[in-house]
Amino acid sequence: MTRTSAFRPVQVVAGGIAAVSISLTGLGVAAPAVAADQPIVAAAQKAEIVMNYAVNLVSGASAAQFEAAASLAGKHGKVLAKYPQIDTFFVQSAAKDFSEQYAKEISAKGIGLHSVGPTRTKPVEGKELLVHASSADRSNRSAYYSAGVENQLNKERNLGSDPDTAKAWGIAATGADEAAKVDVKLAPVTVGVIDSGVEGNHEDLKGQIDPSKSVGCDVNGIADNSYAAWQPDDTEGSDHGTHVAGTIAAATNGIGVEGVAPKARLAAVKAGNRDGYFYPEYVACGFMWAAKQGFDVTNNSYYVDPWEYWMPTEGNQAAGLEAVRRAVEFASSQGVLNISAAGNSDQDLDNVSTDSSSPNDNGDENIIENRPVAGGVDIPTMLPGVVRVSAVGLAPEPGRQRVDLKQVDPKTDKLRRADFSNYGRKWVDIAAPGVDIYSSVSLKASGGKKYDVFSGTSMASPHVAGVAALLRAVNPQLTPAETTALLEKHAAKQFSRLETPAEELARVKARKPGAATLLQVGQEPKEKEYRGHGFVNALAAVLEDQPTPTVKEIEYSTDGKTWVPLAGAKIQGDFKVRAHVTGPATKITIGIAGDKQSTSADKDGSFEGNYWIDSGTYSADRLGLKGARNAKIQVEAFGRNNDKRAGDDVSTEVDFALLPPAEGKHTEKPAGTSTQVHPERKLQTTLRAPNKKQLVSKELGATGSSAELIGFVSAVILLVGASIYATRKRQTK
Repeated sequence: MTRTSAFRPVQVVAGGIAAVSISLTGLGVAAPAVAADQPIVAAAQKAEIVMNYAVNLVSGASAAQFEAAASLAGKHGKVLAKYPQIDTFFVQSAAKDFSEQYAKEISAKGIGLHSVGPTRTKPVEGKELLVHASSADRSNRSAYYSAGVENQLNKERNLGSDPDTAKAWGIAATGADEAAKVDVKLAPVTVGVIDSGVEGNHEDLKGQIDPSKSVGCDVNGIADNSYAAWQPDDTEGSDHGTHVAGTIAAATNGIGVEGVAPKARLAAVKAGNRDGYFYPEYVACGFMWAAKQGFDVTNNSYYVDPWEYWMPTEGNQAAGLEAVRRAVEFASSQGVLNISAAGNSDQDLDNVSTDSSSPNDNGDENIIENRPVAGGVDIPTMLPGVVRVSAVGLAPEPGRQRVDLKQVDPKTDKLRRADFSNYGRKWVDIAAPGVDIYSSVSLKASGGKKYDVFSGTSMASPHVAGVAALLRAVNPQLTPAETTALLEKHAAKQFSRLETPAEELARVKARKPGAATLLQVGQEPKEKEYRGHGFVNALAAVLEDQPTPTVKEIEYSTDGKTWVPLAGAKIQGDFKVRAHVTGPATKITIGIAGDKQSTSADKDGSFEGNYWIDSGTYSADRLGLKGARNAKIQVEAFGRNNDKRAGDDVSTEVDFALLPPAEGKHTEKPAGTSTQVHPERKLQTTLRAPNKKQLVSKELGATGSSAELIGFVSAVILLVGASIYATRKRQTK
């Protein structure tokens, strides 16, 4: 990203475009509210020239209304990308009054329109040209439109580099080198590099890029997944995206550099064209693609051209701003965390008042000097939910203007605001390395180099994107808001490493080495709060606030069927214990204090883990139980991080009482007892005394008599008894 402040005599551009005010919810920008039927409509162009337009319907349009609106626009030109999810589409038209005519026609159809207007000030040309203006207008357009000024990517490169500073000091400063040594399970994550393209063949990146998720958006904002579409151009500044990508996730392969998150996957999203301009249709395509492909993080080291600050109520800016705002909001709603560079103008983002660098795509003569921009929006930096990053550098030794990395310690030395970095209490969240950053570059765009040193907030932002990728890899269940909160929490631990605004001001006034060089003539130096929550912290991302498993129920059973809570129980006889553990457990153990044996089971560490583990049978013999005693069982669940500093293992203890076996229930069976074997337990049963019939049978059995003999004797006894009964009955008659 680049931001340069040019101060020239005031020049008023004639033919201003009228705008209708509207309230833009969620922008954080004050704007007068108006009725929903008052759309913001751009004024007519100066001639019949081909332009791309953003069309935003009122949110909540039906599918039929959306298609009808797009079809209506197609009558005036060519419909480009359509995003019904956000009620936005883009159209190319040669009609100079397209915006005004379309607004009238859609109103007649009863379809709510939010805004319609151009996405640029320079006419569409080259491979983007899909419709044509009249020959007369094409021949005369040079009277109105000129070549663009130097693009933002070229300026970033020119901020200063030292070819001798061939070391990625930001990796050491953030602790990313130590983070790479931590043994922790990392889930797959994808970081989208929304930039100028990424060289797919680079030795440090070719195995890191996912071609299936990479895309080119720089031709009318129409997504093109072909390999060639997301490669950088051969123009100066086009290696910007390759440099950013290397900082995020260059491979650990023994060559070149290593990224902050070398195990992350990259997706190249080319949103800057050959001339280095990032128009709204390109950027909206990038964010909608990120949402569709399920990116975890995007890095955004650019601002949306051609306006450095987009005014939400001006007709020629409102529609482009609203289209990108909706795309960013949608990506966030789909779980994408968006990181952005704060800018390179040494500007107080809390108090922006004028801009003298826009529009930047139509020649110096068309730049509006001292354009009032209070309430303006730097896209995407100042959009809701975006993490904004300022740039810092190492302090040079006394008497030196440049840092000698052999004389400093990036891990511990004080860090200073880069003299170009934007600042502000409200609009900066985190500081990161952005001065003399060594990383990969595109061969064809850099004159044959593989690596180079760049400076800018563009270089700071990917350090934070890499740390965000680590956080999402450690815990893929984090939402964008939760990830942001952890980024800020961990950065606060390194807050003291940053030079205070008061210390910087003292250097500026004393004109010491490292003092800001962008002070304007007659400007009084002031303190510049650039620190946000602190300095980005890669090591904390893999050691602190780690996801942990949860021990839920701990129960016991004496029969293997009925389970009840163990806590406070009094148990007599054999029993089992089981534990219920949920979440990312890699191993679970159960053990009783005093028992040399414990039960353990390895698990897969899944975040959806739902495990039950059984202890096996505890017996009096196993526990050496001689009398009643209190007992304690411990259940341990080990997390995904094997580093002892991580603190992601949990242990739960439950107290209960063990009672000795009841009398008659000993291992050595007393007389008259037998043991019945059950698949899960042994039951002790005492036999009752036998009756007389059992004794007779037993005695007969002891002599070897058969069952037939027993039956014969019984029959004789019955006959004798019957004879005696009959005799007595006759005698009584």
